[in-house]
Amino acid sequence: MGILGSLAGAVAEVTDGTSRHTLTRVVTVVGALSKKTAASAFVVTKDGELRQRKLQSAGELRHAQAEAIKFNALVQKFDAS
Repeated sequence: MGILGSLAGAVAEVTDGTSRHTLTRVVTVVGALSKKTAASAFVVTKDGELRQRKLQSAGELRHAQAEAIKFNALVQKFDAS
């Protein structure tokens, strides 16, 4: 099975964060100018298992994007070995 075990051939991705207004934020004048990011990060294994996590902020989105790049690079490196 190798060093990665069940993660061999897995792929990590992050959905595009789309900005959306929440109703409670639109009601207030100050809140109407703020937007909330809706995004999620997920890993799909070679056998089709899906693990997903909703991201709550722009900071989490940026962190997840960076981690997905690292994860995919490591999987690719060890799959090639």
